[in-house]
Amino acid sequence: MKSIKRQHVIRHGGVVVTRLGEGDGAAYLIEVPCAAPSLNELLRMKHSDYALILRDWKVSLRAARSPRHNPIPAFEAHVVRAVGRRDALDLDNLYGSCKIPLDALRHSGWVLDDDRSALRKLTCDQTMAPPEGPTTFITIVPV
Repeated sequence: MKSIKRQHVIRHGGVVVTRLGEGDGAAYLIEVPCAAPSLNELLRMKHSDYALILRDWKVSLRAARSPRHNPIPAFEAHVVRAVGRRDALDLDNLYGSCKIPLDALRHSGWVLDDDRSALRKLTCDQTMAPPEGPTTFITIVPV
């Protein structure tokens, strides 16, 4: 576990979910208290480290999901990676950082699948971290 950067490890119970609207078409804002690994970090990571990070994300997102929530069959996603670095990631590296959040959304039951037929649009951005530390903000909008 020494090779996993601390900023990628979720502090269990720190996930905040905000429902944006009413009814079945409501969007969700999910705040995860760690940074999603960039594409370069994923490529350099051992598979066992990747599996540990994905497991933590799945467990945390599953715990934050209401038991009455049905998986969203088709959706748009917007992922914002808020970290303490001032230099911007390359665009390909930034979009690669969406892999863990999207896989975790699928495995935890938030969305039905993360393939092309379900994920209609993906946007990604980065910003400076809030005072609480590195955070990943995920917005899911059913379509």
